Amino acid sequence: MPTVMTLSHPTTSTQKLLWVQQRIDVVVVLEGPSDQTTALVFRDIAETVQDGLQNLGHPSRIVYCTNLVTDHCFAKGGKFIILAPHNLASYFTGDGGLAVLEKKLLPPDAVLYNFEQIPCRWPRESTNLVEPGTRDRSLVSARTLHIYGSYTLWDYSEENAERLLDMGIHTDVVPLGFSSKLRSSSLLVAGGRVLKEREYEDIDVLFIGMETPTRQRTIRRLRDAGITVFHPNSEGVDLFGAAFDTVSARSKIVLNLNAFEGATTTTIESRSNGSSPGDLCDNGEWKMPRLARLLANGRFIVSEMSGSDSERAKFSGGVVFAPPERLAETCQFYLHRPGLRMSIAESGRRLFEQHLEADILRRPVGRHLAAHRVLDR
Repeated sequence: MPTVMTLSHPTTSTQKLLWVQQRIDVVVVLEGPSDQTTALVFRDIAETVQDGLQNLGHPSRIVYCTNLVTDHCFAKGGKFIILAPHNLASYFTGDGGLAVLEKKLLPPDAVLYNFEQIPCRWPRESTNLVEPGTRDRSLVSARTLHIYGSYTLWDYSEENAERLLDMGIHTDVVPLGFSSKLRSSSLLVAGGRVLKEREYEDIDVLFIGMETPTRQRTIRRLRDAGITVFHPNSEGVDLFGAAFDTVSARSKIVLNLNAFEGATTTTIESRSNGSSPGDLCDNGEWKMPRLARLLANGRFIVSEMSGSDSERAKFSGGVVFAPPERLAETCQFYLHRPGLRMSIAESGRRLFEQHLEADILRRPVGRHLAAHRVLDR
C-alpha cells in the first residue's frame, strides 16, 4: 500500500491534493557504454531534478541507460522522467518512409524532458533515414520530432515550446530550478593548493562551450578589442563538476554565447551540431543548463541576448545581457569594476535560489500523476 501525503498546492481554491508517494526515477539515455559526454553534460540536470522530486516526497534514483534493449533501465513499479530523449532516435525500425520507435522499449507513461535546442524548421518526414546505431546524425531531427509527439513532453525553454506547438506538439514548459546539489565546495583546488573562492581572479573572461564558427567569430572580436578570453573547449578540454567550479571561480567574467547566428546556420555549423543546414536559430532559447551552476555559485555572467522577455526578466539585475555589437564594450566596462561584478553576481545567486526545483516540479508532476491515476483528489 503506497504512502499518501497531503501537500499544499497553489490552485485557485484552498483545495489540497493527496499525493501518492510514487517513486519517480530520472533516466538519462546514453548513446552507448562509451558515451561519457552525455553523462557528464546531464549530471547537474539529473541531480537537480532528482533533488526536486525527493523534496516533494518522491523516492528517486538516477539511472544512466546505455542500452534500452539489454539494460534494465525501468524498474518495476516506478514512474520515469527521461533526460537526453533526443538519443532515443537510435532505437528506430522501419523500411523506408517515416520509421517508428519501438514503443515497447519505453513505459507508455514516461515523461520525455527535452533540454536540446528545437530547430526553427524541423521536417516531419524523411525517406533517407540512416541505419540504427550509425553515427550520422543529419536526420535525427525528423526521428526526434516523431518521438516527442508520442509521449508526455516537457521542455525547459519557452521558445522551444512555441516552436514545438507550431509543429503540432504540445509540451509543458518546465524550467530548470535551483538545487543545493549545484553548489560547489567553498574550498577549491587551483594551482596545486587549496584556495578560498575569489581569493584571486587570474582569468579575465571565460567561455565554456562547444566551438562553432559563430562563437569563434565572437571570441575573435573580443580578442581584437584587447580582451583576454580563455576557451578551454577550443584546446580540447571539457570542464565539468569540480574542474568547472575551480576555473569559473578564477574568472572575472563568465560568458554565455549563442552557438549560432541569426535565423539559420551554415553547412559547417550544422555538421558540428548534427542538424540540417538552415534548421537552427539561436536567439530565443533560454540557456539555463549553461547558467545554473554559475548562478548557484555566485559567478558574474555576461550573456548575449537569449530567451524570452519573461525568462530574462526573472534574472534582471543578476545577469548582464548584451547584444553582440556591445559585448566587447560590456566586458571592458565590468573588467575594471570588481565591486559591481560581485554585487551583480550575488544578486544572481539570490534570484536563482528563489526558483526552487521542487516548486517548479510540483505542478507538472502532479498533473502527470493525475493523468495516470496515481493522484487521488
